[in-house]
Formats: sequence, C-alpha cells, structure tokens
Amino acid sequence: MKINKVIPLNHLFILFGIIIIYLIINIVFINKTPIFTDEAIYVRWAQIAANDASLRYISLLDGKQPLFIWIAMIPVKILNDSLLAVRLLSVLYGLVSIFGIYFLGRVLKNSLTGLIAASLFLSSPFFFVYNRLAIYESLISMISVYSVLFTVLLVKKPRVDLSVLLGFTIGLGLLTKSSANFFIYLLPFSLLLQIRNKISFNKTTIFKLVALFLFSTFIAYSMFNSLRLFPLFNMIDEKNHTFILTNKEFIQNPFYLVFGNIPALISWMFQYLTPIPFFLFILSAIYYGFKLNYKIIFLFIWVMVPFFTTAFFGKIIYPRYLLYLVPIIFVVSSYFIVEKIEKIKSLKLKLFTISIILIGPILGILSIMINPTNSIVPENDKNQLFNDWPAGGGIEEAVEIINKASLTEKVFVGTEGTFGLLPYALEIELVKNPNVEIRGYYPVKTIPVEVLEKSKIQKTFFIYNLTQDEELFKNQNILELGKYAKGNSNTYLRIFEVK
Repeated sequence: MKINKVIPLNHLFILFGIIIIYLIINIVFINKTPIFTDEAIYVRWAQIAANDASLRYISLLDGKQPLFIWIAMIPVKILNDSLLAVRLLSVLYGLVSIFGIYFLGRVLKNSLTGLIAASLFLSSPFFFVYNRLAIYESLISMISVYSVLFTVLLVKKPRVDLSVLLGFTIGLGLLTKSSANFFIYLLPFSLLLQIRNKISFNKTTIFKLVALFLFSTFIAYSMFNSLRLFPLFNMIDEKNHTFILTNKEFIQNPFYLVFGNIPALISWMFQYLTPIPFFLFILSAIYYGFKLNYKIIFLFIWVMVPFFTTAFFGKIIYPRYLLYLVPIIFVVSSYFIVEKIEKIKSLKLKLFTISIILIGPILGILSIMINPTNSIVPENDKNQLFNDWPAGGGIEEAVEIINKASLTEKVFVGTEGTFGLLPYALEIELVKNPNVEIRGYYPVKTIPVEVLEKSKIQKTFFIYNLTQDEELFKNQNILELGKYAKGNSNTYLRIFEVK
C-alpha cells in the first residue's frame, strides 16, 4: 500500500515539514546548554561501558536502569565528541516520538488530529529543552507514546502480535525508568475504549483483552527481571525510595508532601506548556468528561494518575519527571482543537486559530534560544542547567587550560567532587589524554594533602565548583587561573594552579 493512500498527501508534506523544522532547531542549538551534572554522569557511564564489557551494568551502582546507557554506548564509540553523541540520541528519540504522536492522534480521531498534536510537540518549550540533553527523559517520553499507541491498537484489535509489541515496548520502558510501571498499572483503564462498541464489548472480548494484557505484562516484567542477574539489582529500589515515599511512610502521613508538590507541579506545567495549551488541556478534559468521550477520559486518566502519584509520593521532584506525560496532553488538546476547527468554514480562520494556540509555545522556544537564563524555563531547571553548581559553566574553559598545559608535560588535576559534574565532565573530555591524571575529593575546604604533594613534582591544578568562599581561596598557596560564572548567578567554577 502506497503511503499517500494511508496519509493524505498534503498531510504527508506537513508532517515532513514538521520533521525538518524539528531537526533544524534541535541540532543547530544542541550545544546551547552547557553540560550539567546528570549528563556528565550518564555520558561518562556510556564511555566506561563502551570500553569495558564487564561494566555494562555500571548504572546499577547508582540504582539507574541501564537501557539508556546501553544505547548511548553506540554513538560514543563512533563519535569523538561523547556529549554531542548522546545528545544527538535524544534528538533522535524526539524525532521518533513525532511519528508516534501523529499516529496516536490519527488512530484516535483522524490525520489532522495527529498533525496538530505533532505541531504542539514541535513548538513545545518543554521538549525543546529536554530533547537536546543527554539524559533519560527523551527516551522514556518516546516509549510512553508508543506504549499508549500500542495499548489503543490492542484494545481496538485484540491480537497477539500487538500484545507482544506492547509488552516489548513497556519492557524497554522498565529497563529505562521505574515510571514505566504506570504503563502497566493503567492498562485496565484502556477498557474504556471499548464501552461505546456495542457489537464487540462483551464478556468474551473483555476476557481476551485481559489475557492479552497479562501476556504483555509477562513480557515486560520478564525483560525487566533479567536485571536480577546482576548483583546490584536491589539498588534500583533503594534509589527509587531516595526520591519517593515508601508505602509505610505514605500510610503514616499521606498528605505530608502533596500540598507542597501540587502547586510546584502545576506551576511547572503552566510555564512549560504556556497558558493557552495548558488551559486547553484542562478545558478538553472537562468538556469530554461531561460528554463521556471514553477515549479522552482514558487519556486523561493516563496523565493524571502518574501526576497525582508524583504529588503524593515525590520527596524530590523536578519538572522533567512530568515530561513523559506531555505528549498525551498534546493528543488530548489536538482532539478538541480539531473538533472545533472542523466547524469553521474559512481556511484562513482555521489557520489563524491554530496560530493563536501555537504562538505562546513558539515565543517560549525563542526566549530559550535567545536568552535561556531569562527565559520561561522554571527556576528549578534554570538552576540545574544554567545558574547553579550542577550547571557546566566554566568546564570548557577549564578543559582548554588543562589541555594546553598538558602539551609539554604531565599534569595532575584535583576536583571538588567525586561524582557528578566533577570529575566526570573533565574525564569525558580528557580521558584520552595520557598526560592528564584526574582525581576527585569530597568534602573539600582547603586543598587536599595529596594534591599539595603532587604539586611538588608536577604541574597541578585544583577546581572548585561548590565552595564559593573568596576568603578561603586567598588563604591558600594557589594561583587563580580562571573564574567562570554559572549563567547569570553569583555561583562560579574556579580553576587554580597549586603552588
């Protein structure tokens, strides 16, 4: 079957345009954000795993599932710039998400719904920020889109092959992040998609679907349980409970976190979605709730159950924990938009309506392109990515200083920090330089004794990233070579030569 018989030709051209624009804006601005601490960890793990088969499960040392690292090993092996290599993977995940979003909208309503949902994705400041970062979120967001798509297809056409696809997709999600458990927990709600189908909605269909759901679940958990072969499998659960309440903690005080988390989560969604798309989703959910549109009710439940679970259980939360819900929000909103604009006869008025909806997100993306530290990005993310100690301001300059010094002699570099931005961001860039030795120290106030000893026999540097006490630096035998601000803040990365 030719593709123009499946997708209207004019829609095919629009989808192609969306893809081209997506690739241009994400690749051109891919290095606009400096490396930040999570990226440094994951890229360094990918380097290590790519060069030592015995360390392919290195992420489990910190309780992180390994799929993201396993995939990242491939471009890290091919490209010299490891950070760029893994960031390009995130761009690819976003590209694949566009196709999934389009087909989900098309399956639920029509091709135009898919196109508008894809346009909302393209113009989303949320995804513009995260589809250019070397972290897990773009991958789990892509997997969430296809988990919903295959769930919808399975309910419409209960078949074993679709059950296998769904199970395999959710399994990949479980090998990426624990939030993929929601993709299984929410399967029963998909039966709502069958309620209006009076011909096929019967006990036999329900029994068949439940059996296929169980088969998908078996496949998914079989994939996840393969990690039990590694001795540090238990670290996943321990890491999860660093960020979420245990059941016992929740029962003792179920409302301990929710009243603080809810305003934060709503605020982040409002800022990243921008006002019109944010309220459009709320309006769509209310409108179709009253109309008993079970397709949208299912999608709304699919978004709100993880949202409120995060609100009630999240001890440490960041905006990116909501990213995998946003594609489904776009599909809900596009469903509503299409229903309303189909009633408008004038093509110009239809295009104007869509433009009004997209203008806020587009301006948000422009603000990030032009001046990210003063853009619509929520304060938590600004601090992580640009303005505080997790941000990588000064790393490139420090690497340049170290590389220049190592051209003629061996150098030793001490860093304030043993895990995260330092020393990993330096190791990513300097791991192949035989004249550079890097070692991390924590906690640090004055220069460690080992570093002082090294300075007696070779050129030695020390980099402070957390400590900001100017008086402390003056009282040591060190020469400041560079002081680099983190974004527009008063937090600095400093590199010293130790005398």
